[in-house]
Amino acid sequence: MGYLGLLWETLLFLPMQIVLITEGEIRSIMSSLKSKISSGFDGILTKILKLCGNKISKPPTFIFNKSITMGVFPERLKYAIVIPLRKKGDLSNMANYRPISLLPLFSKVFEKAMYCRLNQHLQTNSLLATEQYGFRKDLSTEHATFSLICNILMVWNKKKIILVESIKLKLKPLTVSIIVF
Repeated sequence: MGYLGLLWETLLFLPMQIVLITEGEIRSIMSSLKSKISSGFDGILTKILKLCGNKISKPPTFIFNKSITMGVFPERLKYAIVIPLRKKGDLSNMANYRPISLLPLFSKVFEKAMYCRLNQHLQTNSLLATEQYGFRKDLSTEHATFSLICNILMVWNKKKIILVESIKLKLKPLTVSIIVF
């Protein structure tokens, strides 16, 4: 492989450093979980986990670290109870419902630990576009809207043509805007 091929591969696939999870991190995540009355397939309530998190953090830490080093997500943590949640409208119309997945509590703990690692990797290596507003700390739809309006006004002030195309997706109340300058 030539220099350009190697450079291209490096830019596309920056390896993510394996950072093992600590017991303290697991305890912190457990205590930060939102208290809910529902439970997943495992039947464990958040309240119970928060009460005994300090005493039981060692086994999940071991299992999660084994999962990270082996690159395999535990099968039991994939199980979910899916229930329909009514949005609005006629009770008999299935289009008025959306599915909610009740995941095992330890699956949520593992997910939060991995989210921290992935987010750190993306931020450290500047892999997220500046236009990416979803799922980023301290950024919201208001920031995206403000950025869109600023871009429109900037082009308008330069007396250039602005084309805004909006698409309303049926399944989600999401508007995708594309500006061509």
